[in-house]
Amino acid sequence: MDSKIKRVRALNTSAVVEAFGWAYVVAFFIWLILRAFWFDAHWVLALINDSALYLFTPLLLLLPYALWQHKYALLLTLLVPCAMFVFLYGARFIPRAQAHAENARATFSVMSFNLHYDNWDLDAFAQTLRAQPPDIVGLQEVSAPNRAFIETRLADLYPHRAFLPIRERHSVALLSRYPISNIETMPNVERALRATVHLPRANINVIVAHLAPPNMLTYPLKKFVPLARERFETRRVESACLQDIGARENDPAVLLCDCNMSDTSKTYQTIAASWRDTFMERGWGLGHTLRFFLPPPLQRYDYVWHNRALHAAEFHIGQDSGSDHFPVSATFYQP
Repeated sequence: MDSKIKRVRALNTSAVVEAFGWAYVVAFFIWLILRAFWFDAHWVLALINDSALYLFTPLLLLLPYALWQHKYALLLTLLVPCAMFVFLYGARFIPRAQAHAENARATFSVMSFNLHYDNWDLDAFAQTLRAQPPDIVGLQEVSAPNRAFIETRLADLYPHRAFLPIRERHSVALLSRYPISNIETMPNVERALRATVHLPRANINVIVAHLAPPNMLTYPLKKFVPLARERFETRRVESACLQDIGARENDPAVLLCDCNMSDTSKTYQTIAASWRDTFMERGWGLGHTLRFFLPPPLQRYDYVWHNRALHAAEFHIGQDSGSDHFPVSATFYQP
């Protein structure tokens, strides 16, 4: 009797898993169609596309199940999500060719870091910078306490600094080991500055930006929908502005950005139309930099972009420095 009950339960479990598998396949095909025709045209689609990586997690259960239970029709249809995963993420796992910068005119390093307006370990941040100081640092979420710490504890390391006025608790900043000039705010980008850093052998135009955040869950639930519409529209305008600047920028330039979007979003494609993603050139793996309530980072929101006048030599994701973001660093050379 017990064995019969176990068989019935096993059959019921198998039926549930198979039904879930087919429902997943149907939902996945609907997402592909919506993405192909409308992409991020609606805020709901933008939210889904921004988290596209996690649409593939059911494959971890369904592929072994289909093989084990000989569900070959289901297995065949699951190859479509597998192919889409390879299309979106496969290139990240290909070994990168080594950069050759021996004859470069100028070599320099940069860092982009969302410091968090309420950073819980500024000493760790200082240690990160002092361990291997980048020439240029772009910071997002610089609060008044963060700025005071920088002005006192890091002034010797970065004598040249530019801060935007704080707006709603935080803003952006640029730190440099070399002189800074032509500091200006950015049109159509809520928190961004643009400046020229005068390196010993080259002048580099630097943009530090913090695009509209997807922090709708930090507000009352009734505000979620209007805030989502507003944030995605703001980010669309901001990304279009950055794309336009990149298209017109002929001098060596970098964009240090907490872009608040993943690389499966329309916003990413807009910026990538005129800027080069250093991680895609020199990074490896998923490249996640943002944590959501858990210790490991679960999204890639932090970027170092550059224009065609520069070549990327290295890209690294840094260690925990008292923020929900991890710092990202890159080395460039001008041939």
